[in-house]
Amino acid sequence: MQTHHTLFDGARLEIPADADFFWPARTFTEFPSCCGAGRDGGLGDRLVPDHSHGLIWSPACYVHDWMWGDGPRSDARFWYSNSVFYRNLLAIVAARGQHLDARRLRAVTAVAGVYYDTVCTAGAVWYFAGL
Repeated sequence: MQTHHTLFDGARLEIPADADFFWPARTFTEFPSCCGAGRDGGLGDRLVPDHSHGLIWSPACYVHDWMWGDGPRSDARFWYSNSVFYRNLLAIVAARGQHLDARRLRAVTAVAGVYYDTVCTAGAVWYFAGL
C-alpha cells in the first residue's frame, strides 16, 4: 500500500495514497470518534481511547482503520498499517503536545507506545478474523 504525508490541522500525518481516501472532519476537535469506543468515558473508552492528556488520537485511528479495511488481509498490510498508526500517533504528539510539560509529554508518548503494542498483539485477533 502506498502512502504519503499531508498536513491535517497542523499535524504532518501519513495517509493512504488512495483516491477514495477522505477526512471526515477538518480539525481535531471536529473529528468523530474513530478509535472504536466512543467518548463516554466508560471502560471501552479507557481500553481504546480517542484522546489522552488533551491530545485527540482519532485521526490516527481513522487512517489505521482505513488501511486495515482497504484491500486483502496480509501480514505485510497488518504490520505496515500498524507502523503508520504509530508514526501518526507520534506526529500528533509532536504537533499538538507543545502545551505539555516534560512529565506529561513522556506519559503521552508512553501511551502511544502502549497503544501501538496493543494494536500489534490484541489487534491481530480482530484483523485476521476480519472483524
